[in-house]
Amino acid sequence: YVLPILVTPENYGISIDHIVDDESHVSRVRDNLLQVAKVLNQLVLMRPFNTENVYLQPLNPFVEEFVEGVRNILKDLIDVGTIEEAYQMKSAYHD
Repeated sequence: YVLPILVTPENYGISIDHIVDDESHVSRVRDNLLQVAKVLNQLVLMRPFNTENVYLQPLNPFVEEFVEGVRNILKDLIDVGTIEEAYQMKSAYHD
């Protein structure tokens, strides 16, 4: 949900033109947001940058360092309890 906001902020009502004072910096801000999106994507993929993004390969130790942390975050996100636990209900059915 976060990456599309960074890649195309205009689609979400965020105008970079209004954030940046100098018009000549707009393309630089746009490029920086795209690079942040690439790093976040690699973190979620839990794998280092390959030859496609050679200039980002120096970040591979950072990506590798946070693989376990990202894995734990993803586990927490998908770890949902039962509906009975969430709503403190007693099950009417005993399957």
